[in-house]
This record gives sequence, C-alpha cells and structure tokens, in this order.
Amino acid sequence: YKIYITMRFYDRTNEIAELQRKNKLSFNDHSRMTVVTGRRRIGKTSLIMRSIEDSPTVYLFVGRKNEATLCAEFIPVIAQSLETFVANEFRTFR
Repeated sequence: YKIYITMRFYDRTNEIAELQRKNKLSFNDHSRMTVVTGRRRIGKTSLIMRSIEDSPTVYLFVGRKNEATLCAEFIPVIAQSLETFVANEFRTFR
C-alpha cells in the first residue's frame, strides 16, 4: 500500500537527506536501525515516511506494548511489506 503525505516540510531537506543516507547504508552495508526522537506532534512520523516513500522499507511503530504483542503485530506487516513468508512463531526480538 502507499501512504500519501500532504504535510508540507519547511527546511527539512537536510533531515530527509540524512535519513535517506542511513537507509541506503542499510541496503549497501549492514542492516541498521534508525531512531527518531522528539517532542510530540512535530512531524517525526511524517518526516520518516517522506524519507522512505520510494524505498522498499518496513516501518514498524513500537508502542508501549509487551514484546509478544509487538511481535504478533509486526509479523503480518513484515510479510506483506516484503511479500514473503514470516513464521508466526516469533514472540521475542532476541
């Protein structure tokens, strides 16, 4: 599925470029995880989604849930995004 973002970004060119650079590194070198932090409602998710809109990337939102619940929620998202089978046996990130 595609997510369309209508929010306008002002002076976020450097941030988007840095996120895209990190994303390319994960495809060319080793897998990486990028964490974006900040105050509530300032556009962190929109910034991330804008930076990966043309990239085969899985976006997983980590809420305040237990590990088994997060794994259960992530399995179908990963399977659909990557168009591959993911076993339902995962209950931990380790």
